[in-house]
Amino acid sequence: MKPLRVVIPAVVIAGLSAWGSVSAVDEWRYASGSGQIAATLTQAAYGVFGILVGVAALWRRGALGPLLWLWALSVIATAALAPVVWGQTEWPTGLWSALVAAVVVALLAWWLVDSAAPSLWDEGRRAELLERLARRMNASQMLTHVNDQFRMAIGELPTVPERLPIRYPPLNRLVAYVLPWPKGSPTAPELLARIDQSTWPTEVATFATLLQRFATRPAGEGWPLHPAFGRLSRRGWALLGYRHTDHHFRQFGA
Repeated sequence: MKPLRVVIPAVVIAGLSAWGSVSAVDEWRYASGSGQIAATLTQAAYGVFGILVGVAALWRRGALGPLLWLWALSVIATAALAPVVWGQTEWPTGLWSALVAAVVVALLAWWLVDSAAPSLWDEGRRAELLERLARRMNASQMLTHVNDQFRMAIGELPTVPERLPIRYPPLNRLVAYVLPWPKGSPTAPELLARIDQSTWPTEVATFATLLQRFATRPAGEGWPLHPAFGRLSRRGWALLGYRHTDHHFRQFGA
């Protein structure tokens, strides 16, 4: 059973989308001209995509990102078109309407993504990482890098901060938790220093130990600055820790 923190935003988005698109059925009967037809189609689309977003958040996490984008674009397009083609207002009104819709959509999407993101505070997610690692025994350099990220997180491996725009909110949260990470993204040199000096059995045992140490770190203990993303909360480190480990495990098919 999914936790309520995920169920609530998923149901809210799906419910609001379905409720907001109901009138598209009647509007289709009276739509005349390409503008009204387009507005009706985008309205129906955000209802469908909103429901699919709710379903994906609960049962198909891998499809959530693309569906959120489709839902958001449909809502914003409807907000821009509807006042103009149905309300006979000028385009500046439609643009302001689209801007407000974009803000609301961003807040709802952020709420859902933040709630549904896998976290290292979830015992099931930690067990999943260990299980995936056990199925793959030939990536010691990758695992050394992952382990050193955990050492950094618990304060055992100092790093030099980079002066980048992504150090500051909300951009750091967006890049750390939501946006795709391109191949070849810059990595702190401290997290690459040991990759040619490690052995697989040692790093496998170390991974399990560090994962448990991370999970049992006292809630009131301070967290270091991330070299790229700056100051992160306790929960932020757990979200980033899972995503970073998952990212590299996927690269190696684990």
